[in-house]
Amino acid sequence: MKKFMLFLGVFVIILTGCSNEKTSDFNLNEAKKVKLKLDQKQTSKDGIRYMINLINGSHFTLKQNDVFVSFPIKIKGGQKGNEFKILAKGNELNIKPGEEVRLNAFVPFDGIDRNRLLVDDPQVEILGYGNKLDGQHLFNATHPLQ
Repeated sequence: MKKFMLFLGVFVIILTGCSNEKTSDFNLNEAKKVKLKLDQKQTSKDGIRYMINLINGSHFTLKQNDVFVSFPIKIKGGQKGNEFKILAKGNELNIKPGEEVRLNAFVPFDGIDRNRLLVDDPQVEILGYGNKLDGQHLFNATHPLQ
């Protein structure tokens, strides 16, 4: 997981450093201003529903983005990412600076081994573009859903 996050950080830095437009690029500092916050969590016998607020605190319009929720996999001495991810619903295109969008994701218990997953520590991932749909404006971040 640490290697992946390091690779991701370097990848984003490389992408943001490749542009001739110094003042108008969506950079790492702007990407950090896009927040995903847990608004509500509802647990049932079938799974967990998460209501998530996506807050565009950057100075750029989010042209397109996808938000995913997953449960990390327990491993000896820690955890690792899980390829099984749920796409949050309710997302929008062209989220302007300062706008907030409410998303929801239902993660079913059916077919998962709850003893092997960190069900109480879900991860949230956002993959998106700031201002333009190109590699220089692509960002990706994964962190605990809080």
